[in-house]
Formats: sequence, structure tokens, C-alpha cells
Amino acid sequence: MPKKVVIFGGSFNPPHLTHRKIAEILAQSFDCVKIVPCGPRPDKPATNDLAPIHRAIMADLTFNNIAPNVSIELFDLEKATFTRNYELEKIFSGEGEVWHVVDTAFIRGGGNSQSQIQQDWTEGRYLWKNSRFVVVVRDEGVLNMADLPPRHRIMRPSASFASSSVRLLAFQRQSLKGYVTPEVEEYIEQHNLYRGHGAGHYSTLSFKDPRPLIVTDEKNEKALRLRDDLAAHFTSPGAPNLIITIGGDGTMLRAIRTHWRKRIPFFGINAGHVGFLLNDTAENFSAETFREELSISHSPLLFVETEGFDGNRQESFAFNEAWLQVRQGKTGWFTVKINGEVRFPKMISDGIIVSTAAGSTAYAKAAGASQVPINTEVLIVVGSNVAFPSNWKNGELLPLDSQIEFDNCDESGWRETYGFVDNHKLGATKKMRVRASRIAAADLLFNKEYDIRKKLARTQFPKE
Repeated sequence: MPKKVVIFGGSFNPPHLTHRKIAEILAQSFDCVKIVPCGPRPDKPATNDLAPIHRAIMADLTFNNIAPNVSIELFDLEKATFTRNYELEKIFSGEGEVWHVVDTAFIRGGGNSQSQIQQDWTEGRYLWKNSRFVVVVRDEGVLNMADLPPRHRIMRPSASFASSSVRLLAFQRQSLKGYVTPEVEEYIEQHNLYRGHGAGHYSTLSFKDPRPLIVTDEKNEKALRLRDDLAAHFTSPGAPNLIITIGGDGTMLRAIRTHWRKRIPFFGINAGHVGFLLNDTAENFSAETFREELSISHSPLLFVETEGFDGNRQESFAFNEAWLQVRQGKTGWFTVKINGEVRFPKMISDGIIVSTAAGSTAYAKAAGASQVPINTEVLIVVGSNVAFPSNWKNGELLPLDSQIEFDNCDESGWRETYGFVDNHKLGATKKMRVRASRIAAADLLFNKEYDIRKKLARTQFPKE
């Protein structure tokens, strides 16, 4: 018997407890539950009013701990697209028998072929006849049995309300308890969402009950000793609400790549060298450290799309940087586009790098780029050993919403190039497209002793 796959799509703006209850019921009845927050929608202007990063994070906070068979698919938010149900069915049909979750509003008039599905959806009449639907009944008085599609199940959640009601309560600064999860309520409050003015990232944070997940450099003896010392300070049960990394910047990068979807902040303890992303003080460290105010530096990850010489495409995320590099002992030829416009038809260099502000002290610095504070809203583009253009040695700072494209323009195949994201090798790569992610970000915590100016000075003017 094939697996049963159910697609639960919506704006989820914000996701609330009715959405969560529906997902919980689906998880008990289907083998796979796909939660799909939609991208921009012309028919729902409010969906476009909030930055996709906020909707992505709230979706993860609402659904990510329901059951192993529930996954949150963020591709529409990342690519600013709205994938119709007909296309979603094709995407997921390889995993099993596909079902669609719909509200009764979408089937009303179905008995006379006048439902929204039949009239307005792409290939709606085909879907109505051939697909399977979970019909969510929120009000017993609105269901006409004659309107149901040929293949259907009926679901009646115990309580129901709309996202618009939650947005109104948030606008009025009313309590959202009983409407959204505690994590989402806290997130809305911290980021001033739905308040009628621009949302922002909060600048400080403290924990009444710190519950860390500790990630350690297992090859670093100092880090292992610190881990053992710290573990005794944290005994509260429950899901982690922060991540402590102990080691160097590489340990932090690995932790972010592995755990960013947990949507909790990172606090790094330096057991290495400069530790630009880390706190230096490890002595007298305890749970009380997190009950004091900690400053937050917010950084988006890079969304990286690559194409190999064989046409194979990959998508990746990077916290520090992404780059193309020519095979050792050769010089590369690169076409460079910024926001679709060719800036260099043929740059001659060993490689070319896109870095976040957080990565400006790493590989980008070694290539000659300027260093900037972690939360600066820029992308950094720089070449490695640039031979042409001869006056482009230090790269450029670009607005955060820029899109950068590199293309190996050597048609002979002699100058083979390789792609990298945060020192992770992607293999032979011909093209790379990089921009700030719309769904992936990390918040780094720093104690009051952390001084970004001193950190920058230590890397700009090293003593050794």
C-alpha cells in the first residue's frame, strides 16, 4: 500500500493553535504531513506585509515538534513564489498518495461545479475529479454534503479561529495566550509584529530558565573541560531554548549549519584563538550569565544556488561565505553579475567570494575585503588574487537585498572551478547565485564584556 502524503498549505500569518491542532490530527492519520507556507499572494495582501523570515520562523516554532512525520517546507518563502496545488501534487507524488487540506469555503458550490477549486485553481477541475481532499469544517452550518469532492475525508477541529483575529489582537496589544504557541507569542512580542509599524530584531535578551544545547569542539581539550564544568549548571528539563558552542569560530559555523532550524539563539564561548563570533570570558560562568541581559547580533544566512558542469543543481545555506575557486595552479575566468546586470564580462582571478558581515573577518578578509560589524546589513563581494580588473582588489559592499551571480566563462574546460559554502565543498561548480536568505538566519548572543571594536582591532592589527 502506498504511503499517504497530505499537503497542508496556507499563509500561516501567523500560524495559530487551530493550525497546530489540524497538523496534529493529520500526523495521526497520514504517513507524511507537508506544511507549506505560501509565498506572495495577490489575493491576500496581508501575506506580503510581513518579511518572509518572520513567517518562516513562526512556522518552525509552531509545527517543528509535533511528530517526526511532519515537515515544514519553506521553498515558497525562500524563492518568493506561490506554488499552486496542482504543482505541489506533482512535487510530492513520488512520495505516495497525495491529499490536499482545504477549508469548506473552497468546496462550496462543488455540487454545481461552482467551487473555488473547480473555478479558480490551476487545473482545478482535474484536481476535483482525480485528487483527494481533507475538508476542514470549522462551522457545522456551512457544510453541504452535496458539495464534497468525489474523494474526501472530513475533519472537524474542536476549536477554530482565523489568523486575521490573531493579527487584530496583536495590533491591540492583547494577550495571545490560547491563540498561538507560547514561543510564537514571545516572538511576536519581541519583534513587534502586527503592530502597525516596522518590525525589528530585538537588541537584548535574557532567560528566566536557560536550557542550553551544548555543542563542543570534540578535538579541543580546553573545550571539553569547559563543557564538563558547565553541564552541572544547567539542570532544568525541557526543550533547549539556546545553543552554547564551545571551541572556535568553526565550531559555531558547524552548530549554525546544523541547528538554525531550531530557531533559538547561539552563545559561543571562545576556546580557540580570536573567536570573532564568540565570547571570550569562560571563567565564573554559570546559568546566571543568561539571566542577565545579553546583546543580540542578527545575521541572515546566504542562500546559494549552484550548477555543475553536468547541469546538476544544488541549493545550500552559508553563514559566513560562499565562493567559486579555480583548480590549484590555474587562474579562473569569471563573469560577474549583480542584480542581473553584467558588471565584469571576464574577471581574471583565483576565485570570487560573497560574504555576510559575520564572515567579513574570515576568507573575505584574507582576500582583501574590509571587515564590518556582524549585524551590518551588507553583502561583501571580493575576488581572490585579482589580475583583472587591476583596480578591483578590495571588493565591494553591496546592499543586503542584492543578488550576485558568478559564471565560469572559460569554454575550454581547462579552468575547472569548485564551489564552497562555509568551507564545505560542493564539488565541481560552473555557476553560483548568492543572496541573503529569506528564511534562514541566526541570532548570536554576547555578554556585556564583548566589544566588537576590540575584536575588529585584534584582527586588523594582529600582534603576531
